Amino acid sequence: MSLAINGTDGIDFNLDDARIKLGVDDDLQIYHDGSDSYIDDSGTGDLCLRSSTIYLQKYTGENCAKFVADGAVELYHDNSKKFESTSGGATVTGDLTVT
Repeated sequence: MSLAINGTDGIDFNLDDARIKLGVDDDLQIYHDGSDSYIDDSGTGDLCLRSSTIYLQKYTGENCAKFVADGAVELYHDNSKKFESTSGGATVTGDLTVT
């Protein structure tokens, strides 16, 4: 395995399927298998992402979802907001099909 630690570039494992493992039983793992990237939490607790605003984005920076603390949840299609929760309910942009 190739491992490089550089003050400006961080840690470079330079190997597919190399894992960052945290916890006594390796409960949290972050890795790339050559095709896909993973964050695995196999512990008994929850996986918590904490911030005042959380974005899920495509690698190009396009928004997929946005979660605002004490505020809206926004869902996007091709970087265009289609759903937003509001204090009074929700706003949908475009057609809504209910079955």
